[in-house]
Amino acid sequence: MAAEKHQVKFNSTWANEPPSEAEKAKVKSERSLMRAVLAADKIAVEAALEELPRNGGDINAEGSGGCTVLHAAASLPDEETSLFFCGLLLDHDADIEAENSLNFTPLMTACLAGNSKVVSFFLEKGANPNVSSRKGQMPLAIAEEAGHQAVIEVLQAAF
Repeated sequence: MAAEKHQVKFNSTWANEPPSEAEKAKVKSERSLMRAVLAADKIAVEAALEELPRNGGDINAEGSGGCTVLHAAASLPDEETSLFFCGLLLDHDADIEAENSLNFTPLMTACLAGNSKVVSFFLEKGANPNVSSRKGQMPLAIAEEAGHQAVIEVLQAAF
């Protein structure tokens, strides 16, 4: 008996069937958005955001490590770019409380990255500062462990 060939689709419940053209377009648009954010390419992000709904893409789709595009934007090294993308993504219904595989929310990711303006912005938009990760870490503890004083001050002012 010959071994069966199994094909696994990204973000799919059908693991043994080849992806449809619609599924391919959906995944392609989700990945294009993630790549554009990680490259900090504003024009490509705006184009990907226009394309996403046309292809049935989900702005809250999880990439590697369960991270959403909002997690990626919150961790960008240039804080102004990070803030711009986070605002744009929230305007397109990104989930501010999405959790990655470590149960980190975008707020926690911004704390780890030291993006104090993004942390402040997320808090203004209603992000929960009392959520904890799989290891029991809360945003303030994450900022303290990473040594990000400006983030610590923003979080302390929120309480």
